[in-house]
Amino acid sequence: MTIAGKVNALVLAIAIAAGCILSATTFVREFAQARERLLQQASDRVASQPQLQVDIYFHDEPELRATLQAFLKLSPAVRYAVIRDTNGTVISRLQPTDTPEYALMAFDLARGSSAVVETSMNSHRSEIAPAGFSKLNTLAGGDLSMGSHRTVFCSN
Repeated sequence: MTIAGKVNALVLAIAIAAGCILSATTFVREFAQARERLLQQASDRVASQPQLQVDIYFHDEPELRATLQAFLKLSPAVRYAVIRDTNGTVISRLQPTDTPEYALMAFDLARGSSAVVETSMNSHRSEIAPAGFSKLNTLAGGDLSMGSHRTVFCSN
């Protein structure tokens, strides 16, 4: 191979590497923005439902299920929605009928060191793979589930 051929090959390799880095950076940025939009939609949904406090207090199951159904409709990325009391006991839980049941993270681990009125985020690995992603799930070490925990009201 001539020197000109080697230089061309080097320039081509640099251009391909730069394209891959740019694509990866764009993908990560778009994912983060989509996640933030979804979290903001969830936060807005909670804030727009003042009756949710009463439904939780009286354990009004039909209303709670309707609220959870609205959360599931926010995005296909939402795999389940849960309402817990202040002790972490599940009051109501809903997920699409065609999905396996995801294990819930322990409430104290999910909330971490967050104050009662703070919104907290966490993530944990799940062995459940979304349809069509079982090989990727194996390579990645499990599906990464992210959770957002919001306080609706505090009775203390």
